[in-house]
This record gives sequence, structure tokens and C-alpha cells, in this order.
Amino acid sequence: MAQSLVLTKARWGHLTTFMAEGLVLVATVLVYKLAAVHLGDQGFETYTIVRRTTSFLQTIAMCGMAVAIVRYVAMAATKERQVGLLRVALKRLSLISLGMMAVAALMPGPLSTAFFGSSDHVSLILPIALLASGLLFHTLAHGYLRGNGMATRSNMLQAVNMAVVPNGAMLWSGGLEHVLWATGILWVCISGMVLLRSILAASSLHDPEDAARMVRFGTLRLPGDVVFASLLSLPVFLVNHVEGISTGASLAFAITLVNVAGAAYSPLSLILLPSVASMLARKQWRSLRRQIIRVSGFVLGSGAVMVLLFEAVATPLLRAYLGPVGEQMVPMCRVVFLGAGMYGVYVSLRSVLDAYHNSPRNTFNLFWAFVVLVLVGLIYTWVTPVWWLAAMLVLAPMVVLALLTLRDIRWVVMDLSAKKDEGAFVVVLEPVAETVAASEGMGPVNKWMKLPVRAGGGISGAFARAFALRKEERRSHPEFIVVREDAASAVLYAVMLRAPLVLIAGATPCRWERLAALVALRVISPNVATMERLQGWATSIRQSDQLYEKVILSLLLEVDLTETK
Repeated sequence: MAQSLVLTKARWGHLTTFMAEGLVLVATVLVYKLAAVHLGDQGFETYTIVRRTTSFLQTIAMCGMAVAIVRYVAMAATKERQVGLLRVALKRLSLISLGMMAVAALMPGPLSTAFFGSSDHVSLILPIALLASGLLFHTLAHGYLRGNGMATRSNMLQAVNMAVVPNGAMLWSGGLEHVLWATGILWVCISGMVLLRSILAASSLHDPEDAARMVRFGTLRLPGDVVFASLLSLPVFLVNHVEGISTGASLAFAITLVNVAGAAYSPLSLILLPSVASMLARKQWRSLRRQIIRVSGFVLGSGAVMVLLFEAVATPLLRAYLGPVGEQMVPMCRVVFLGAGMYGVYVSLRSVLDAYHNSPRNTFNLFWAFVVLVLVGLIYTWVTPVWWLAAMLVLAPMVVLALLTLRDIRWVVMDLSAKKDEGAFVVVLEPVAETVAASEGMGPVNKWMKLPVRAGGGISGAFARAFALRKEERRSHPEFIVVREDAASAVLYAVMLRAPLVLIAGATPCRWERLAALVALRVISPNVATMERLQGWATSIRQSDQLYEKVILSLLLEVDLTETK
């Protein structure tokens, strides 16, 4: 019993993480209250849009480095390699930051019109670019410390930059511009000192291959990050143009409330990712299935309760919180907050899909949510620009995103149910143009299935093959899908199917094969060494005439299957 109460370094890191995130959550609520008091109604409205714009710019400019720096620093074998990766990331983000500042300085008018719906806020554009740059450096420093195992330091940085600085700048403000300049300068200086100290802590060893992998990993995450940021920012920009900054500010603040509600689920997401990955590695199918069902039930139940509570107290709560401006925002906040539970579903359960699927399921779901945003935006712009339809710009995509996430979670649960044996066998599915007898001698726990598919060309033929594979995938739940002679259709397979795509090409891959490799993102492999043997990120396996089932499977699993002959 005493042993379980010992506060280890790992437990202390978890504890400080919860403390820091809790402090940031409280500080976010407080800073908007201070903004309403110190800046007045008009200043508060503008501040809400500034915060939303800054978050949008930072997400795009980060180029996926927020996750990449944590992952690759944690994987680096030595301190010198870690510093080398930090230097590469810092150089990349510094150039992006300088570019943002230059564009803001040269084009304040067009940017003000794009973000605020008018050119009346040109004086805020440069501070916004500085804020976004400060967030870039903060995210990089925070990610490096976390990847380096310095959880306490990273949490202290998070608390200072995201909680203390914004509220301190607001308390001693001399107006909105002063708040933005002070916050941006402090973010840059504090994060810059942490980065400089980290770089000087050890000599640097630059490994071009490690750096290339890190940049590539981050870049491939960029489309999903951009779409997600767009779901929470583009509606505000559109409403600013159509109905004006007052309605846009109401929508921006409503989105902030949804973000605050979703932040309550962030620790759950952080815990689920390593937990699910660990249980998958140990093939604990039944335990994992029970855990996913429990978590899904908790998220849905708590989300419903949270929404009901807010709807019950929205009017007195916002009146007490923001005064008259809060009372004006009540209708918009009520409608948009209906999506808070849906947002919580995505925030909580996306880690399960990240761990379970090697195809980018969350990115595909975000894409369809963005399609819904575009459709609602067209109706709002061309048919009836009313406030409740402006709220639907946020609510409708969130509902679609949550439903798609739950659909994929249901598929995961069904897939785990099919894995009844703790040492489940490996199933490989290969589409072939004509009926071919299944190979023998794959071993007692491995199965190579060959599915006859339509060999016709054109778009219709490609879709027919993809749907046939998808139907078989649902039935047999393969770990891999191997494609040998249909590179053009493989692009479609990579998008529609959940199992990883292993594309086998000749000595010189054609453009379709290269595109399929890019869309597929990566081959599922136990470790980096195997990925390199398979040419890395879902690129083609060469010399296909020398590859047969056992050789391919041995490459994927890094086991010697010759004994099963």
C-alpha cells in the first residue's frame, strides 16, 4: 500500500500536467472576464476575434511540428541528437515567423478585411502576427521539454505563458493594442530563453535522416491540423463579413466556451493514446474493448450532462460573467454549446483511432466535417444570413465529426470482438484480377487471403474494386492489404480502407504508385528499422518478381517464416 502511494517522477509529471492544464483552463475563463471589464464591449468583441485568429494562424504555421518535435525528441538516442532536432525545428519555425511578420507589415489592410470584415483594424494585424509567432516558439519549447522527459518544466512553461502572461497583460493594460503587444513580446522572450537554454545545454549532432523524418512527419499532419483549425475559425471570419463584427464576436466567444468544455477531456485523450497502444502491443483485445466501451459511455454521458447544465444556467451565468455584452451573446452561445458534447467526443476518442488505425481516420473525418461547413456556409451566405444559421456553421460540422468518430469507434469495437484469441493471427488481404488459389504453408497463425476483384479499368472499375475490398475488410479484419499491379486504384484504396496499404512496385515506381504511397501515409511496421526496409512511409517495395507471401510477411513482422515451409 505504501509502495502505491510513492510519488514517482512519472506520477509527479502526470500530477503537474493536470495542475497546469487546470490552471490554464481557469485563467482562460478569467482573462475574458478581465477583457470585458478593462476593454469595454467593443474591445471585448475585438479581443475574442483576435484570440480566434491567432489560434488559426498558429495552427497552420506550426506545420505539424507540435507533435513531431515531441515524438522525435523522445525517440532520439542521445542528448546531442535531441538538440540537433531542436535546431532544425527552430530554424524552420523562425523562418515561418519572420515570413508572417513580413506579410503582416506589408499587407495589414487586406488581412484586416479578411479577419475582421473591414480595414478598420489594421493596427492589430502586426500584433496578431507577433502573438502567433510567440505561440509557435512556446509550442516548440513545450514540446521539446515534454519529449525530453522534462514534464515538470514543460508544465511550468505552460502555466506561465498560457495562464500568467495573458492575465498579467490584461491587468496592466493600456488598451487592446497594449495587451496584444505585451502578451506577444513576453511569449517570444520567455519561450526564446527556454529554447536558447536548451540549445546551449549540450552540443548538437545534426542527423539529416532524423531531421527529414521529423519534418516529413509534421508536414503530413498539416492537412488535418488546417482543417480542424478551419472548423473553429472560418465561421467567425465569414460571419464578420456577412453580419458584422458584433455577431462574429458572439460566435467567436461561443466557440471559446466549446473549447473550454473540450479542454476538460484533453487529459483523457493524453492518457488514452499510450494506454491503447500498449494494450494493442500486448494483444489484450478483450480488455481494450471493455475500456473503449467504458470511455465512450462516460464521454457521451458527461457531455450530455454538461450541455444540459449550461443550457439551464446560460442566461444568469453569462450575465454575471460578462455583464450586458454577455447577455447579448446568450442566444448564440446556447445554440453553439449544443455541440460541446460532440466536440468532447472527438477530443476524447480521436486518440483511440490514432492508436488503432494507421490510416489517418481522423483526417478523413475532419474532411467530411469541413464539407458540411462549406455547404452550410453557402446556404448562410446566399440564402438567409441569420444568427441561428451562423451558429450552425459550428454546430453542424461538430455533429458530423462526432458521428463519424463514433462510427469508427464502433468499427474498432467490432474488430476487437473478432479478435477472440489473445494471440490473434495475422490476416493479409490481396486483391487479384482473377481467381487464384490461396497460398499454403503460411503457418498455423497466419493467413493470406486473395480476393478476386473486377479487373475493368476506369473510375467505375476502381470504385468497384475498392467497395469489394471494403466489404471483405469488414468481414475478415486484415492487418495488411497488399497491392501488386493496380497502383492507380491503390490511391482510392488508401483513402477508403482502414487497414494499412502495402504497395508493391517494380524497380521504377510510376507516378500513380508514388501518389498511392503518399496518400497511404505509412506502412504499419513494428519499428523504424522495418519501415526503412520497406522504403519508409508506404513507398513501394521494389523487385516484386522476387517477393512472395512469406517474404513480404516476414518483412512486415520481422520474423523468420522459413520454418513453416
